[in-house]
Amino acid sequence: MRDWTREEILRIGYAVVDLIAGHLSTLPGEPVFRPVPPELAQEFLSTPAPADARSADDILRAFLETIEPFPFGNGHPRFWGWVNSPPAVMGVFADALAAAMNPSCAGGNHAAIYVERQVLNWFRDILDFPARSMGLLVSGGSMATMTALAVGRPFQGRRSAAALKGPLYWCYCFCSLCQPQRRTPTSS
Repeated sequence: MRDWTREEILRIGYAVVDLIAGHLSTLPGEPVFRPVPPELAQEFLSTPAPADARSADDILRAFLETIEPFPFGNGHPRFWGWVNSPPAVMGVFADALAAAMNPSCAGGNHAAIYVERQVLNWFRDILDFPARSMGLLVSGGSMATMTALAVGRPFQGRRSAAALKGPLYWCYCFCSLCQPQRRTPTSS
């Protein structure tokens, strides 16, 4: 790993912002979906790992030529076919800021811990959950599913909230156009 100067960070950072702005602002005029051409897919699959470091400019050029033209499609205004939401511009920038900070929210006394707790408190209040409720922010739907399965596994086969010594709340919260819901399971 090499040290980056402030000037290099600014130059490459602005180049990345230009790529993001170009992609998001021209997207409405592009096709909703363009499959990766078979020869490019084969190139991706058959190219060995580089033996030498590539420059940031080369990496951004490769991104512009071989990755950006073939997005999933969910960012397009005419993409209506799946649950993946389009990118939120502020979310793109927030991801960049989070990546630059590289926080570990497993513990410690740093700002990211308190931001996560603040957001969880907001969800708790919006969903009218009890003050003692807890939660966890994860990277997406797949990790949320895996976490839910891991948390629920010890309770497999139990059929009532009473078996958990208190009310059980199931929370379905989708942070897009869906409304959060709360329901309590019925005892059976």
